Amino acid sequence: MEADIAQEAITATLLPVAENLDVLVEEVKVNLRSQPASVAIIVDSPKAEVLLDLDQIAEISRAFSAALDEADPLDVEYILEVSSRGAEATLVCARHFLRNLGRKIHVKTKAGLALDGELVAADDDGFTLETEAGSRYLEYGEVKRARPRVQFGEEGR
Repeated sequence: MEADIAQEAITATLLPVAENLDVLVEEVKVNLRSQPASVAIIVDSPKAEVLLDLDQIAEISRAFSAALDEADPLDVEYILEVSSRGAEATLVCARHFLRNLGRKIHVKTKAGLALDGELVAADDDGFTLETEAGSRYLEYGEVKRARPRVQFGEEGR
């Protein structure tokens, strides 16, 4: 079985389970070359104001495992890893930007600009970054990559 076919089969199996749990399957990675094979699934809440906690991830993992055991989409032994987006995961949609309001982020634009600042607003079309040079509104289509900066100490969030 090829990894792409396995990924499609796993995703098809998990989407109804994720919907029942009110979570989104953001990414499914299948590695059939490792011993044993591995299936890594990234999940997220559909609500910008909700972060998944460890208990929720454990519940999701158990439900996914049961569904995959029943459907048996892979014909090999594998390790299942279910996790949420990391603290410095790339921001790719409005929900991600809204969840990171008030945090420092680093942005690279398609035009080649590199910007650092505080994410102060976000909507369906773009976001506002407060930089040392002032406020700057960027549409999501202008962004090549945006990532939050993890900060430690009193200023960190």
